[in-house]
Amino acid sequence: WQHPGDTQADHFSFGKHGDYEDIALTDNTAFLLRSDGVLFSFPFNGTKMIANNIHEWKNILPPGEYEAMYADLINNLLYILCKNCTADKNNKSTSGYIFQILQSDSIALFGTFTIKTKQIAEKTGKKKIAFRPSALAKSLLTNEWYILSSVNKMLVVTDESFQVKAVYHLDPKLFVQPEGIAFDSNHNLYISNEGAHIQSGTVFKFPYRQ
Repeated sequence: WQHPGDTQADHFSFGKHGDYEDIALTDNTAFLLRSDGVLFSFPFNGTKMIANNIHEWKNILPPGEYEAMYADLINNLLYILCKNCTADKNNKSTSGYIFQILQSDSIALFGTFTIKTKQIAEKTGKKKIAFRPSALAKSLLTNEWYILSSVNKMLVVTDESFQVKAVYHLDPKLFVQPEGIAFDSNHNLYISNEGAHIQSGTVFKFPYRQ
């Protein structure tokens, strides 16, 4: 369990090599999302992840590419948002899926939702736009959803029902590859850039102001 500025990180192996995109934590379980829509879970005791009792879910999501996931600890729900899915190509929308967390090794489809691409385009003044979500988080203060699109360098804000309220363009010089977003208990917002072999990842903090 690391903090910003730590020079060492714990690690363990839990599966094969793959494009793992997002992680969501509950009180006792860590969920990990692979880009092909395969989901993994393993025990988490609040301070440390434990590499045993690993569970893998295949074929729970439609074919496509996935990067964004969020755990609703209050309602024991897991939200997963599609980045690029076949089913969305002709619908002019982005699909999301909600799973009920029943136990650490048991989830069940609870519902679905969509984000209308047209609503995003209207906020930007464009006729059409390609929306490719890379991360999402929920503000527990306002119940609004904050959704990153790394491809567009955008931050999209929706209401609790995923109706688009605002779109913010991110400075491409600072946000080279924004693929992580979270709120802390004081409602401060964090956005992270994915690192690479030639460039370190970065985290930007946006303090909450009343």
